[in-house]
Amino acid sequence: MSSSWSYLDPVVLPLLKGTSVLDAGCGMGRWGALIESNYWEAKLPRAPAVDGFDVFAPNVEHCRARGVYRRVWEHRMPEPRHLENRHAIALAQRPPTGKPPHDGG
Repeated sequence: MSSSWSYLDPVVLPLLKGTSVLDAGCGMGRWGALIESNYWEAKLPRAPAVDGFDVFAPNVEHCRARGVYRRVWEHRMPEPRHLENRHAIALAQRPPTGKPPHDGG
């Protein structure tokens, strides 16, 4: 097994393009760290700037402390039509619906 996080994401990393990424629902900052360390897999000359948001304030603070995000803020997932088109790519763990996840009950 590889020591790199990227062994889990061989499909996504090569799709990176441009100079900025939006990490929608950034959680604990996995994508930010992965992009910072493995941007070369997309044949980019440098890591794109990563902006992120998450609904959970402790996740936002954790991502700020990591230092791999250009900007990170607390925010609910917006409807896709409300996202500004300023990033070359947007990453999300589940499709943005603007609704909280089902509680499973």
